Amino acid sequence: MMRFILGVLATALLTQNAMACRATPEMQRRQDRADVIEQKSLVRHLAESSDAIYVAKAVAVNDDANTATFQVIRTLKGNAPVSALLNLELRDEITLGCTRSAAFTNTFATVGQKYVVYVSAGKVTRTGSTKRSYPEISFREEIKQLAEVLVPNKTMEPTW
Repeated sequence: MMRFILGVLATALLTQNAMACRATPEMQRRQDRADVIEQKSLVRHLAESSDAIYVAKAVAVNDDANTATFQVIRTLKGNAPVSALLNLELRDEITLGCTRSAAFTNTFATVGQKYVVYVSAGKVTRTGSTKRSYPEISFREEIKQLAEVLVPNKTMEPTW
């Protein structure tokens, strides 16, 4: 219920925010390019500070408890979980802004969707969907940034 209320509030604020975020096409292109650089920096920071990073599919979401159950497809950092299913707490804050990087650490989960899931102290710190559109960095680009931090001089190819 709380996530529903937050969603309604976010929609109302986004409508007002959209008016405040208007820019000329050239200003928007510059902002988008700068934001992509910021997102890459955020991936690198999260890669260094996270205890674990997984590619996982959301199989259940409990909005009342603010938790999600993920089926781990691949472990990118940390130990592979004992069970392929992880029940994790989502962050309960939502950040709004004019750029994708402003909301980069929002955590949402939709059953059936695949995500890059960052975990610190047993709590999800980012869920990045594998299906994205510009100006959000692509799934492939996020994996590339992770590889540069986690496995220097090697590449991780998304093979799933």
